[in-house]
Amino acid sequence: LTFKGLDGGADRTETFVLAPELFAIELVGFARVRPPGTSTDIMSLEGGFYLSFSPSRFELFVNSSLSFGAGESSINFGESTGLLVIQTGQKDGETAGLAGSFRVSAGADIGLPDVGNIFKASGSVTVVVNTTMQDVVFQLPDSFLAIIDGDELPGFAAGGTIDSNGDGVVNKEDKASFTIFESAPGIDGQRRTGSDVKPEVYATAIIQAELIIGDFIELVGFLQITIAANSDGGRLSITGAVSTTIPLLGTLTGTLNFDVFLGVETGIVGRVVLSLSNTDIPDVEIAGIIILEINTFGTTRDVTNFATKTKTYTRSDGSTLTVFDGFERDVDGDLITKVVTIATVGGFKLELAGLLTVSDKFEFVGYIRFTLE
Repeated sequence: LTFKGLDGGADRTETFVLAPELFAIELVGFARVRPPGTSTDIMSLEGGFYLSFSPSRFELFVNSSLSFGAGESSINFGESTGLLVIQTGQKDGETAGLAGSFRVSAGADIGLPDVGNIFKASGSVTVVVNTTMQDVVFQLPDSFLAIIDGDELPGFAAGGTIDSNGDGVVNKEDKASFTIFESAPGIDGQRRTGSDVKPEVYATAIIQAELIIGDFIELVGFLQITIAANSDGGRLSITGAVSTTIPLLGTLTGTLNFDVFLGVETGIVGRVVLSLSNTDIPDVEIAGIIILEINTFGTTRDVTNFATKTKTYTRSDGSTLTVFDGFERDVDGDLITKVVTIATVGGFKLELAGLLTVSDKFEFVGYIRFTLE
């Protein structure tokens, strides 16, 4: 088919391969608002929409983004992408079921409350579901290639790299595609491999988040959120793997465990286990375990979290000092969780227990605590 004047005033010709008894509608475009006599956009909407259905399959794919303002004062409200496929089982080799993948891009609200300057959260949320127990492949229409980067959803493959049309061979006839995997993806959204990975019915949420604590500690990583509720309100249990860079200290990686309370009382309580991978201080090496503890409530809280160890020192005057001495672990080296009291109130605390080496000559074994309440 040749579309007159569609491509910037020029004609555009495309070839379509239509399956029997197929209905499809496809729309890709831009909407811009500009003041008269200028070429500056003050608002722009970009995206695409594809819908098709046949006796064997229903497909819906949407990708859109919205920005407001111009130049340095522009605001990008993020992108949202969704893919929904329903298989009826009427096509040979396909089982009946539903598969879907949905994402709200970076900068979006991920459902965690901001608490003043103590705690802020943003990121991207991807939800993937598949009840067919087989790979479900969606071929992107060619017109979408202008607005798709490939990172909008898990399972992207460029054209000609996999057998996306199901004819048993990989060639130039295979279009760019998104695949919803037959088994739940890993925390990074990629296909899991190994002998223990088998087809399954699943629904999973992948959250790539940015958490800011105290306006200077920025944690970035992948999170898993579990939701629970009772008559007092809702509770979110958050676990995940994170990393951060603390000024003058260095780069750290670790594990996070937070409880977020919503309803009668709203706040965040929890701990982050961190280990230092490198330091920013010249000629100084720091080795040890770091705990980042946060409690936005005005009183101490008892929660299920990482259990810690303490060590007691006796001063020359006979008084004692009890300090953080790492985390309790089981025989396999995994962190132990139990009911603990978070004593930090209305703020956060950063503690380090370990070894500090200066110029390979001096070693200091000790304990450091920084508290903001």
